[in-house]
Amino acid sequence: MLGWLTHLSEKKRIIFLFLTALFFRLAYFLFILYRNAPEGFLVYDSYGYIQIASNLVDNGTFSQSFLSPLEPDYFRTPVYPLFLSLFKITGTNLWVTVVIQIILASLTSVIIYKISRSLLLPVSAATLAALIFCIEPSSICFSTLILTESFFVLIFSWAIYYLINFIHDRKPGQLYLFALLFGIATLTRPAPVYLAFVLFPFLLFIRKTMWKTVVMGMAIFILILSPWFIRTAVTFGKPFLTKLDDEMLLFYHASSIISEKENISLNEAQSKLRRQVLDEFEGDPKTEIILFAPFVRDKAMEIIRDNTGIYIRQHIYGVLSIAFKPVRGYFDAQAGYVKGYQSITPGEFPANQKIRTAFFAVSSGFSIAIVIVQVLILGFCYIFIFNGIRMLRIENLYAALIFILIIFYFLNMVVPPFSEGRLRLPLMPLLIITGTAGFYSWRQKRSLKI
Repeated sequence: MLGWLTHLSEKKRIIFLFLTALFFRLAYFLFILYRNAPEGFLVYDSYGYIQIASNLVDNGTFSQSFLSPLEPDYFRTPVYPLFLSLFKITGTNLWVTVVIQIILASLTSVIIYKISRSLLLPVSAATLAALIFCIEPSSICFSTLILTESFFVLIFSWAIYYLINFIHDRKPGQLYLFALLFGIATLTRPAPVYLAFVLFPFLLFIRKTMWKTVVMGMAIFILILSPWFIRTAVTFGKPFLTKLDDEMLLFYHASSIISEKENISLNEAQSKLRRQVLDEFEGDPKTEIILFAPFVRDKAMEIIRDNTGIYIRQHIYGVLSIAFKPVRGYFDAQAGYVKGYQSITPGEFPANQKIRTAFFAVSSGFSIAIVIVQVLILGFCYIFIFNGIRMLRIENLYAALIFILIIFYFLNMVVPPFSEGRLRLPLMPLLIITGTAGFYSWRQKRSLKI
């Protein structure tokens, strides 16, 4: 099949890859539509995004509130709610929104092909990388959920494509497009914002003679974010991107420490810390978020500093979970085999069971089969990843270093104890490209020996 594809024109090959990705995602969409619509397209966070979109259309307010007075939201960033609001304006059904999202998500396969070619991989290797993404289960899953994941992966991967091109071609326009898309990606999910403090200085270091171009790129990135910072400054009295990080630090990082230390459930630990910060904070958390957020962060950091060993161990476990843990519970929830998402987390669900026992206790045959496919793809990526990085380094050292930086960055975006494959999604294009590069390098070495 690869031989046939490599003989197609570039345009026909790209169309084929897009249609292949679209076919698998639409097939899964129809399966959910038949089995469990509309619940199969929604998880807990989905309702918050939909409510913000509704309030934007109906009241012109960025808020998750269902009742008046509408409290301005300080957790979510604007791009995905704005995307959903387009469908609210037109009165489009939920399933139409999901189909549009699936079409956009399928374009990521084309971007993977284009990045691979920019990295000077052979046409057959670039095609294989794109085809692997076409059938990658977690990417298929999240393209059908009302969540930011697939939308973010598309924009972020597109940004990386222009970044690689800039490193190769040194054309200012490529960097400006990277900065534009990187800013939009950050306003879709705030996770990569700190990555900007690494990538732009890195570009200044490797392209010293183009420092004006890099500074202009930084200015474009800041310009894209600035309307949102102005909104938060006007609304809350101080500019910020999101206050979600502070809440996560207390109610996941610190709470998971308390949960382990005091041998109580995570929910109990969260409730305990919630009561504690509300009792100790002198003011109204809803109207004084600028004061409440750093108060929450300081409380979390105090717990982390006092329990550094537990935190480091949980962090390492979280990194390993993001790297290797397959996406599982979402498939059963989407298909309607269970009510709601069921995680397999030590000490949480099911109680007093080993992970292996818990896995078979709560998983359908359908999700077990999906997990096997994910394990095979992840195994392929990780078996050849170091060989792939070495191959990329030979072709372009700087591109390889950027891949390593991004992979390291997202692996450390840990949310204990629920670190899961969902957090790995931004890395899947890079892992697949690198793994495929390593596989082709290995094949070349074998053929030379023979």
